[in-house]
Amino acid sequence: GVAFALQSMVLDIFSGVVMDLERPYDIKDWIKFGDYPEGMVTKIGARVTTIVTMDNKTIYIPHGKLAQNPFTNFCKPSRPHWDQVTIGLDHVVPVD
Repeated sequence: GVAFALQSMVLDIFSGVVMDLERPYDIKDWIKFGDYPEGMVTKIGARVTTIVTMDNKTIYIPHGKLAQNPFTNFCKPSRPHWDQVTIGLDHVVPVD
């Protein structure tokens, strides 16, 4: 009963500290976790991360669950990606 609830709360808080150090996601990142719908991170609290889905539903995910299960962050690829783009303009193009 009470011991299990405390254990869960301590796990969520400790996981929140670890995730704050590792920073696997930030505010405004788009994440997908388990069976939850994907959404944008709007708040990272001491115990839970809050996401808002495309249909404007708010979901609270405990840090303990996020720390123990894989999730996808669509805003942070696994490797950096840069593209170089060259843009050429004719000298006759007006500046306005």
